[in-house]
Amino acid sequence: MARPATAAVRLLTGEREPVRLATTANLETIVIDGVAWIQGLKMVDGVQTATGDRVLVKDQADARLNGIYTASEGYWYRAADARTGRTMQKGTTVHVQEGTASAAFVYAFQTVSPVIGADDIVLSFYQSDDTVGDIQAAAQGIIDRAQAAADVATGAMTTVLDPQFATKATAEAYSPAIAPDYIRTAGYSQVGDGQALYRKNGTISAGGGGLAITLQDGAKAGFDIINAPRAKEINIRAAGADTAAGNNRTAIVNAIAAAGQGRVIIPAGTFSLAGNIDIPQGLMVEFDDKALLQRTEDATHLFNLKGDNRIIAPKVNGAWNHVAAANGFGVFNISGISGVTIEHGTLTGTQGDHYRIADSNWVYIDDARGDTARNIVTINDDVSGTSHVFVRRARVSAYLNGFDAESDDDWPVSDIEVDIDWTQLGGVQLGAAVAFTRSAVPAGSVLKYKRLRISAKSRDGLYGLVLRGAKDIEVRSLVTEGVQQGIRAGTGHHIEDLRLLSFDIQATHQGIYIETPAGQQISRGVRIGAGRIFGFTQANAYGVFSAADETIVSADTLVDMGGAAASIGVRLNGDMSQTHAGIADARSSYVALSTLSSERQRATGGLFKATTGSVVNDVKVSGSSPNIEVRGNIYSGTATGKPTDDGSHIALIEGNRGGDLFKGYKSTPDATPVLMVFEAGNSFVPIRPGQGAKFTVDVAARRTDGSSSTSAGYVFAGVIRNTGGTLAIEGAITKTVIGEYATDAASLDASVTAGASGIEVTVTGVAAKTYGWNAVVRLQEV
Repeated sequence: MARPATAAVRLLTGEREPVRLATTANLETIVIDGVAWIQGLKMVDGVQTATGDRVLVKDQADARLNGIYTASEGYWYRAADARTGRTMQKGTTVHVQEGTASAAFVYAFQTVSPVIGADDIVLSFYQSDDTVGDIQAAAQGIIDRAQAAADVATGAMTTVLDPQFATKATAEAYSPAIAPDYIRTAGYSQVGDGQALYRKNGTISAGGGGLAITLQDGAKAGFDIINAPRAKEINIRAAGADTAAGNNRTAIVNAIAAAGQGRVIIPAGTFSLAGNIDIPQGLMVEFDDKALLQRTEDATHLFNLKGDNRIIAPKVNGAWNHVAAANGFGVFNISGISGVTIEHGTLTGTQGDHYRIADSNWVYIDDARGDTARNIVTINDDVSGTSHVFVRRARVSAYLNGFDAESDDDWPVSDIEVDIDWTQLGGVQLGAAVAFTRSAVPAGSVLKYKRLRISAKSRDGLYGLVLRGAKDIEVRSLVTEGVQQGIRAGTGHHIEDLRLLSFDIQATHQGIYIETPAGQQISRGVRIGAGRIFGFTQANAYGVFSAADETIVSADTLVDMGGAAASIGVRLNGDMSQTHAGIADARSSYVALSTLSSERQRATGGLFKATTGSVVNDVKVSGSSPNIEVRGNIYSGTATGKPTDDGSHIALIEGNRGGDLFKGYKSTPDATPVLMVFEAGNSFVPIRPGQGAKFTVDVAARRTDGSSSTSAGYVFAGVIRNTGGTLAIEGAITKTVIGEYATDAASLDASVTAGASGIEVTVTGVAAKTYGWNAVVRLQEV
C-alpha cells in the first residue's frame, strides 16, 4: 500500500493528510438559510463513517460542495487543512485508506485556485496501489524481456514469455517447443475463479500448487505458483483446492505461500480440511459468501495467526458434540501477536474455543456467529499478558462460556470490550455469557483484569456475568433469561469498582451476588444503576447481595422477588452501603443491613411493596455499631415486620411514610420492667409544637427461654400533643388485651405513657421467665 507522505513532503508537493474514505455518489444535504450542509454519519463506499473520520467528498451534484470534510453526527465541516482555495488548488492530492471502491486510491484536485462556495471543485483519479504495481510489473517485464532477448542472442534460450490461458487445464494442455519462463491463467476451471501466475522451476515436476507441461519433444517442464498477476491475490482453486478432495490443506498452504502479504480467496464451495495452517504476518484471508471449510478432525487449532491479519467472513464447520475438549483447540489461535481483525465469522460444530487469545493485543472480533462445545472466545495468558481485545456484535451458542478469560498467573489482562449475545447449549445450566475468572487464589490478591467494558445477553445458562479478580468494570448492558444467577462476583477473588449501568436480569435464585472471599482484600465500590431484577422461583433468594464496601443500589433499581419463600430484596453487608431501590414481595426482608464498623449504612428513598403475603422484616438490622440510617422510604402492601434486635443499631429514623417501620424488639428477663421509647421527632408524622397525633401501639410478647410457648398481646390507642415543646397524653389511653397466657396474666403486663421525648412503651415480665417482645407505633396527625 502506498505510504502517506510526511508533513514536510505534503508541504512541498501539495498532498493533503490522508482520508479514511472517499464518496462514490452524491450525499444528501439539508439547506439552512440558503446554505447546503451534509449532516449525520453515513455509509460511504461500503463503510459506516464514525465521528472524526476524514472523508473526501468528490461526487456532489453541486460540485461547489466537494472537498475534504470531517464526519460528525451533526453538520460536517471542511477539514482544517482543506478550507481554502490555496489548499485545494490544481495538483493537490489526497490518499484514501479504506473503502470498497477507493481503498489505496489517490485523487487529485483539478480546479485552478477555486473560490470556496463559488467555484466547482473537481477531483479526478490520480493513481492506485494497483497502478503503481502495474508500473513496477511492466518495468520488470521489460527487464525480463531484455534478459530473454540476450539469452536468445547468445543461444542460451529460445522462449515465449508470459502466455495467458483461460484455465489451468488449458495451460496444462499447452505443448510448446520451448518452455516459457512464466504462464498466466485467467481462472482455475473458468475465467475469474482463480487467476494465477506460474514460474518455471527448472524441474520436470509441478511445484506446490503449480503445474507441469509436456514439450513437443516429450520432455516435461515444471512450474511453481508464485502469485496472482495483480494485487497479490490467490484463489485457493488456483493452487489445487478442490471440493471433491479429501483434504485441501496442501493446496491452501501453497496458496498462502504464493500470496505473501497479499490476499487469499476461499471461493464458493465446501472444502474439506484436516490439520492446522499458519497465516503469516500481513496476510488477508477472504471467504466467499457461499464458501465453507469442513473440518474433518479437531486435534488442534485450524488457523495459527502471526499478526497484522484480517480474516473476512470465515465459515468453518466440524464434528461437534456436547463433550468439552480439555485442550480447548478450536479455529483461531491468536498467540503472542498484535493486530488481528476477524469479521463476520460463522464457526460451528467444533469442540474447542473458536477464538483462543494469549499474550496478544489489538484484536478485533466483529459480528461473530456460531456454536461450540466449549467457549467462543477465550483469553488465557502464559507469558506477558493481553490487552485491547474488542469483541463486538457476537451472536453465539456455547456449552461453556460465550466469552471466557481464565488464568492462574498474574499477567495483566486489560482494556477488554465485549458485546455478546449468548445462549446455553446442551440442555443444562452451565457457564456464562461473559466470565473473567481465576481458578486459583494468587498470592497478594492481584487484580488481573482491568478496564473491562461489557454488554451481554445470556439465555438458559448458570450465570449472565462472572467476575473474579477484576477492577474497573463497566457493565453497559446486561440482559438475562432463565439463568440461575445474573451476576456472580468476588467468589474466590475480590473485585473493585463495578458499575452496572443498565440491566434486565431474570434469574431463578440470585440476581446480583457479590462476595468478599475469606482471607482476601474486601471487595469494594459497587454501583447498581437503572434496571430490573425479577423471575425468582427458588427459596432463600436474593435480589441483590453485596459483601462489598461502598455498595449503592440506586432508586432506579427495581427488585421484584415474586414472593419467593424466605427471600431478601437487598442485603448489604459491607461498610458505607446504602439502598434506594424499589423492592416488591420479598418474603424475609425487603432490606437487610449489617453495619460492621463506624461507617453508616443507609436505606433511604426506597419504595417497599408487598403484593402477595407478607414479609418478616421491612428493614432487617444487624451488626456491631449504631450506624443504620432509615429515612425517606415509602411502604405499602401487607408487610407487618419486626427487626431482629433491640433497635440500638439504628442511628436515625425519619421521614418515612406508610407501613409500620417504628418497631422495636427487646428481651424482658424475670419481673423487670423494660422500656422502649419511640421519639416523636423521628416518627412518620413528626409532632411539632402546636400539633397532635392519634396513635396506636401494638405490643406482642412471647416466651423465648426455651420453655413451653406462651404469648400475650395488647393494643393501646390515644392522642399525644406537643404543647410548647412538652409532650403529653390528651385524654385517656384505651388498652385492649388481645391474648394473654393465663398462668402469667397476673404478672405480665404492658403500659404506654408520654415521656419527655415521645411515646414510651414498658413491658413488665414474669419472675424466672424471659419474654421477647416487639412494639409497633402508628401515628396519624390531627
